Amino acid sequence: MDFIETHYDEPLTVEQIAREVYLSASRLSHIIKGELGVTLGNYISKVRIDKAKGLLRERELPISQIALEVGFPDQSYFTKVFKKVENCTPKVFRQNELRSA
Repeated sequence: MDFIETHYDEPLTVEQIAREVYLSASRLSHIIKGELGVTLGNYISKVRIDKAKGLLRERELPISQIALEVGFPDQSYFTKVFKKVENCTPKVFRQNELRSA
């Protein structure tokens, strides 16, 4: 989890992370699912979305730039994942945060 927290903004694969923690990819996936109740991919997405939420609150960066900064390949995919996790788009999230501030 520390490795993911440090490298969330880079392209990450199960195999790469497994090598870093000296486990097989299948063993790592099994441990993550057992300990966190989510797949490794979903955990990585959650970390990235949490980081993005901070950027959406703090800065006026374009959403496309935030997507790249937190490790998504493009704004479209970022918006799709963000909406799945947060039940709203990044734009709506930012607007709601600005209204409540």
